[in-house]
Amino acid sequence: MSRIKFNHVFAGLLLLSLVSAFVFPKKTSAVRANVQSVFYPVAKPSRMIASALRGPFDRPADKRAEKDVVAENHRLRATVANLMGQIDELRKIVSERAEFGDIGNFCTPVPVMGSDPAGRDSLSVLGTFDVNLFGQPVLYIGGLAGTIERAGVSGAQVRLVTDRSFSASASIGSFATDVYGEEKFRAAEGLPSALVEGTGRGGMIIKNIEYEDAVKHVREGASVVLDDKDFPPILARQTLGRVVSVKKRPEAPLMADIEVRPEWNLMALREVMVFQPGSGGKGQHASTN
Repeated sequence: MSRIKFNHVFAGLLLLSLVSAFVFPKKTSAVRANVQSVFYPVAKPSRMIASALRGPFDRPADKRAEKDVVAENHRLRATVANLMGQIDELRKIVSERAEFGDIGNFCTPVPVMGSDPAGRDSLSVLGTFDVNLFGQPVLYIGGLAGTIERAGVSGAQVRLVTDRSFSASASIGSFATDVYGEEKFRAAEGLPSALVEGTGRGGMIIKNIEYEDAVKHVREGASVVLDDKDFPPILARQTLGRVVSVKKRPEAPLMADIEVRPEWNLMALREVMVFQPGSGGKGQHASTN
């Protein structure tokens, strides 16, 4: 059908509809109804589909008071802010765990329940632990946090490196990046192996180095790292803390009191990593379930 013929037909149909609507008498309405019934099988499904599609968008207006709507918006905003805070915290935890590197594959993360109510430098951690974990190292993102002191089905007690009962051999020096971009520890020359002892209240001290040697080779801010054969070799060079002061010992002026502080406030930790060489990081001996 050519374009001209189609336009003629369309114009004719339009004219016929106008005549039937405004010119034909009312008595012809019955005839029109019969004609409409012919199209009913098509019209009804179309109307049902249109009603279904219009339903979700044809909702009644919110009749609540304005103050109720405003209050609900405030609650929703607070909920969203809380959820975003939780997401940020989870991202931080994932990022921190990734910084453990290969050692993280041999560790089980456990949450901290709180500190020792008796005033010692120790933490209570949540989980079901094998009693054979006694003495097992406990790490945090800043280095060695301490060792397992007691373990059982209801949790464990972690003796921190700052507790008065803790001691370990260590080296004093500094970290530097080599030509390959890897961070290496360089021990200070002219110093014997340092014996680090916890003093309580978040501190440690080294007393076995002569004051003259300490003044020559130890600087404030120097790193103190684990160098103890009683610990697994993979934990060598784990940071214990940093030197904060070098002083003469009052009762023995030839010896030095080298004060050391951990990288972080260990009593404020919310999660620690229990080192378990045989677990592969899967928590075979410690579970938080």
